[in-house]
Amino acid sequence: MINSYENIYSPGVVEEIDIYNFLDRVQNPTNEIKAKIVRARTFKMRGDEKEYQKTKYSLPCYTLNFEFDGKKSNDNIKSSTGFIYLDVDNVQNIDQSNPFIFASWRSVSGTGFGLLVKVIGLTLENFKVTYEEIGKDLNISVDINAAKATQYTIQSYDENIYINNDSTTWLATNLNTPTSLITNKKKKRVTNEMGVTTPIRWNNLDEIDFEGNEYLVFSEEKLMVAGLFIPRTIYNGSRNQYLNNLGHQLRALNQEISLKRFSAILHGINNSCCQEPLKDSELNKIIRNVWGLDGIDPILNLSRRVIFNPEANLSTSEKRKIVNRTTGAIRSHKTLVSLVNAAYNWDYWILGRVTQKKLKKLTGRNIKTIEKYYPQLKEVIY
Repeated sequence: MINSYENIYSPGVVEEIDIYNFLDRVQNPTNEIKAKIVRARTFKMRGDEKEYQKTKYSLPCYTLNFEFDGKKSNDNIKSSTGFIYLDVDNVQNIDQSNPFIFASWRSVSGTGFGLLVKVIGLTLENFKVTYEEIGKDLNISVDINAAKATQYTIQSYDENIYINNDSTTWLATNLNTPTSLITNKKKKRVTNEMGVTTPIRWNNLDEIDFEGNEYLVFSEEKLMVAGLFIPRTIYNGSRNQYLNNLGHQLRALNQEISLKRFSAILHGINNSCCQEPLKDSELNKIIRNVWGLDGIDPILNLSRRVIFNPEANLSTSEKRKIVNRTTGAIRSHKTLVSLVNAAYNWDYWILGRVTQKKLKKLTGRNIKTIEKYYPQLKEVIY
């Protein structure tokens, strides 16, 4: 979740929205906001900086790095949003092929871009170094003045916004990686884990043969898959169990992961997601226990009616339409099957002639539903 504000002069949180709500607002702003943004870009092109700034600063804005308690300030940070926002000025194009880019869109001025990168373990302390390291990896000149945990993102408009739901998650620099867990101590000095480009497997969908299809539908029985889900908040009382389960799934899905990286990810989750982080000694015990397990299999913990080919690059809206269409078809098929079965097993001696009202009473289906499928039932009834 991210926070929204009336404008940059009002630090009070107006509402909490999810990231896709924000992206939809960028792609499809209200007519009023869209008109303001177009007007601001016109002033920018004319060189009228005063009117540009005046219009720009009247727009709604958001904080994409952290959630805040009531009012935006470092002292009021509640948690990381799971993203980091980077501001890129005076560029016409962004290389969107970089696997770390989750979303990019034109800035308010139309002369730059806003970028979002998924991130684990982001804190107030490691924010600036993480911001700079991601900028280096993306090979872009980021606005250092925007390297603030409390940075506003002013409402923009870009109907061609880029979104990559399968983007690689960045592991934020862990400034306190426990050296006691790092193996091969005789080698070079221990360095911080920054910008690992080898993608972490968050699920086992890459093991599925899609046979060139963009998606597969499981109408009879949902497919069970393994997924690594990180909750926004891990509450006291369930921390050990959650972190142990997360460690098991992370290790099982990533057999080749190094101990250093494995440890850094769990420490990042502990620090950014736990209501009160476990002590390092407790977490290190969990890490050692899980790491000592050999040949563990991932837990099949997610059921899916529709699964999407990661290589298909379908947008969120495209996926939503497919899910709605296919699940609707499955429901329709099941409804028709139940009515056909009722017709096949009709007891004419007791019930007499088949009618829509009798079908409603026998099956419990809505009369409108029965009316819809009744023409197809006639082939069975007569």
